[in-house]
Amino acid sequence: MAFLAPPDVVPATRKGARQYARHKPGETLLFEAMQEHLSSFLYEAAASGRGMPRYVVQAFEAYLCCGILAHG
Repeated sequence: MAFLAPPDVVPATRKGARQYARHKPGETLLFEAMQEHLSSFLYEAAASGRGMPRYVVQAFEAYLCCGILAHG
């Protein structure tokens, strides 16, 4: 069975309803920068003794999972 990628736009169920356009954060400069530098940023923050609150780290990690269908 071949894997089919989901469509970018899902047709509306009602006449005249808006269509859903899938977000693609992985194609943005912000996403690429965070993906590349987040671990070193968190390491440097911890090494300086200031660290980051857990909720901030969780928000960063959640953003990096955003738009990846394997994460739901």
